[in-house]
Amino acid sequence: MAGGGNEALYALIANYALLKAGEAAKLFLDKYRLLVVAKAGLASGPVLRITPALFNSSAELDWLVAAIRAEQSLFT
Repeated sequence: MAGGGNEALYALIANYALLKAGEAAKLFLDKYRLLVVAKAGLASGPVLRITPALFNSSAELDWLVAAIRAEQSLFT
Protein backbone atom coordinates (compact mmCIF):
# COMPACT_ATOMS: atom_id res chain seq x y z
CA MET A 1 0.00 0.00 0.00
CA ALA A 2 1.12 3.53 -0.66
CA GLY A 3 -0.18 6.80 0.64
CA GLY A 4 2.40 8.42 2.89
CA GLY A 5 0.10 8.39 5.92
CA ASN A 6 -2.78 10.10 4.14
CA GLU A 7 -5.73 7.69 4.13
CA ALA A 8 -7.26 9.48 1.14
CA LEU A 9 -4.28 8.47 -1.01
CA TYR A 10 -4.10 4.72 -0.34
CA ALA A 11 -4.15 2.17 -3.17
CA LEU A 12 -3.62 -1.56 -3.43
CA ILE A 13 -2.47 -3.98 -6.10
CA ALA A 14 -3.19 -7.65 -5.51
CA ASN A 15 -2.35 -10.74 -7.54
CA TYR A 16 -4.22 -13.99 -7.03
CA ALA A 17 -2.68 -17.20 -8.37
CA LEU A 18 -5.00 -19.49 -10.31
CA LEU A 19 -4.67 -21.94 -13.16
CA LYS A 20 -7.20 -20.44 -15.59
CA ALA A 21 -6.57 -16.74 -15.10
CA GLY A 22 -7.81 -15.80 -18.58
CA GLU A 23 -11.15 -17.54 -18.08
CA ALA A 24 -11.51 -15.98 -14.63
CA ALA A 25 -10.83 -12.48 -16.00
CA LYS A 26 -13.54 -12.98 -18.64
CA LEU A 27 -15.99 -14.25 -16.01
CA PHE A 28 -15.42 -11.23 -13.75
CA LEU A 29 -15.94 -8.87 -16.69
CA ASP A 30 -19.00 -10.62 -18.13
CA LYS A 31 -20.77 -11.49 -14.88
CA TYR A 32 -19.75 -8.65 -12.55
CA ARG A 33 -18.55 -5.90 -14.95
CA LEU A 34 -15.20 -5.88 -13.12
CA LEU A 35 -12.08 -5.34 -15.18
CA VAL A 36 -9.28 -7.55 -13.90
CA VAL A 37 -6.17 -8.61 -15.81
CA ALA A 38 -4.90 -12.14 -16.38
CA LYS A 39 -1.10 -12.29 -16.20
CA ALA A 40 1.03 -15.26 -17.24
CA GLY A 41 4.64 -16.26 -16.84
CA LEU A 42 5.22 -15.28 -13.23
CA ALA A 43 7.23 -17.57 -10.96
CA SER A 44 4.04 -18.60 -9.12
CA GLY A 45 2.20 -19.29 -12.38
CA PRO A 46 -0.79 -17.44 -13.88
CA VAL A 47 -2.36 -14.75 -11.73
CA LEU A 48 -5.38 -12.50 -11.78
CA ARG A 49 -4.35 -8.89 -11.15
CA ILE A 50 -6.86 -6.69 -9.34
CA THR A 51 -6.01 -3.01 -9.03
CA PRO A 52 -8.56 -0.82 -7.25
CA ALA A 53 -7.88 2.87 -7.90
CA LEU A 54 -7.87 5.86 -5.61
CA PHE A 55 -11.23 7.00 -6.94
CA ASN A 56 -13.04 3.69 -6.24
CA SER A 57 -15.71 4.01 -3.59
CA SER A 58 -16.25 1.71 -0.62
CA ALA A 59 -19.37 0.38 -2.36
CA GLU A 60 -17.31 -0.56 -5.43
CA LEU A 61 -14.77 -2.35 -3.25
CA ASP A 62 -17.61 -4.18 -1.51
CA TRP A 63 -18.84 -5.25 -4.98
CA LEU A 64 -15.35 -6.59 -5.78
CA VAL A 65 -15.12 -8.50 -2.49
CA ALA A 66 -18.61 -9.97 -3.01
CA ALA A 67 -17.64 -11.13 -6.52
CA ILE A 68 -14.41 -12.74 -5.27
CA ARG A 69 -16.31 -14.50 -2.47
CA ALA A 70 -18.97 -15.72 -4.91
CA GLU A 71 -16.28 -17.16 -7.18
CA GLN A 72 -13.93 -18.37 -4.45
CA SER A 73 -13.75 -21.84 -5.99
CA LEU A 74 -11.57 -20.29 -8.73
CA PHE A 75 -8.89 -19.50 -6.16
CA THR A 76 -8.47 -22.92 -4.56
